[in-house]
Amino acid sequence: AFPILPAGGQRLVLVVYSNTVGHFDDEQVALFGRLVQDVSFALEFIAADQARADAQHFREQLIESVAGLFFALDASGRLVLWNRRLEEVSGYAHEVLATMRAADFFVPPDKELVCGRLEEAFAQGETQVEATLTGRDGTGTPYLFVGRRLDMAHGPLVVGTGIDISDRV
Repeated sequence: AFPILPAGGQRLVLVVYSNTVGHFDDEQVALFGRLVQDVSFALEFIAADQARADAQHFREQLIESVAGLFFALDASGRLVLWNRRLEEVSGYAHEVLATMRAADFFVPPDKELVCGRLEEAFAQGETQVEATLTGRDGTGTPYLFVGRRLDMAHGPLVVGTGIDISDRV
């Protein structure tokens, strides 16, 4: 009997049986030992891969569940992540949004205000601003944007949300 013990996983046993006492020699026993080590490693890899996939799915669903807009901007203000709601509200396709910066959604004086607040978020860690988002068709909608700096391995981002405040305005 050879235990298969993937880290943090279910404990399994490989049982090899023969009617003959002493049927398996030391070399065969060692081979079974290496086999269960390989199986344990494979099971650990599969479990880790599934955990990564589950975490990715959770992040995607969390972003999509935001009632308003969700966005992540790099230090140059370029969109690096957003939810479908931003596509719907702005009227821009996913491929176009991938080329846009935060400033592209605003006209003066809100453009300057938003750019200043984005710099504030990178410098001080967080910010908020009320500004009118201008969609592809020229329609403006007032939003309250809240952003927070998130330090990542590849550099800081500002992640945030936007809530339509048309009723309040």
